[in-house]
Amino acid sequence: MCARVLVTFQLRFKWRLEEIPRRTQLWIAGFCGRGLIELKTFTCSVGEMRRLKRAIVKYGAGRKLLRGIGKYEDKCEKWTEKHIPRWGKKAPACYEYLGQLLAYADMIGSCAYGCPGGGADEHAVWYLVSRSSSFGRAALRLMKMGFYDEALTIVRSIGEISNLLLLFGVEPSSIKEWEQSDRAYRLDKLSPGKIRKRIQNLGGQPPMSADKYSALCEISTHPVPEARPQGFNHARRAMTGGMVVQETGALVVLNELTMTMIVVVFMAARVCKAPKETVKEIREVCEEAIKHLGSIDVTNFADTLKSLKGQPKNP
Repeated sequence: MCARVLVTFQLRFKWRLEEIPRRTQLWIAGFCGRGLIELKTFTCSVGEMRRLKRAIVKYGAGRKLLRGIGKYEDKCEKWTEKHIPRWGKKAPACYEYLGQLLAYADMIGSCAYGCPGGGADEHAVWYLVSRSSSFGRAALRLMKMGFYDEALTIVRSIGEISNLLLLFGVEPSSIKEWEQSDRAYRLDKLSPGKIRKRIQNLGGQPPMSADKYSALCEISTHPVPEARPQGFNHARRAMTGGMVVQETGALVVLNELTMTMIVVVFMAARVCKAPKETVKEIREVCEEAIKHLGSIDVTNFADTLKSLKGQPKNP
């Protein structure tokens, strides 16, 4: 272990937490079943140190590590859920309407508002809507546990679905085109960039714009040298996911996820031909969700952070 060792007369090893490499910190926290907040210093005897070193390569140590880290991820999730109601006026309401949108997407995808009949091929669009619901719930769960980059990766996928559903709405013939396409055709004619251009040529505005799509790719998906994992703090400090709650990261995910789900649900209700009364209800929920969207997103959070002071908050 790459750490400076301070030896006392009792032949015991003691390190300050900041002197231990980050990966080793996480491993020790998992091995001891303690969170890093509690693990201010790590002390063990010579015999315990040898046992710990052997345990690193011993079968079963990985399970202890994952169990210990999982407990800390659960703490992050509980802390986030507890504090969302305190994040101003818009964020709590946005969180509420996001839950309703995810429920509507799940019901539309489950044929609760109408079924096309037939087999799996006839349900391709419905399956797409259902996937957006499960994607959204997964992104929300990751956000609450402190995995903001990972949540935004899923948001990017939902954004692609929102653009595709908008294309189906403005050009109904594209539904059959998509259903009958193979991989080569989709890469050539129905790639994310081609779909955006088709929407623009038809006089529409893609909800997942090229700038936003590129920002999501740079922040959370593509391996770029400028990447700062979970860097949603004023210092743009990189850190491990699932260990620190950052309000800025949570708000970015919340706003981006809600915006994409608004488009997905509203367009799905039209494309899947939900009853008029249901479409009216969905429209009202979408309008309220838009009113309560925050202004911070993936394209401007870095500038916003420059004006912020204070450290990332720990659960």
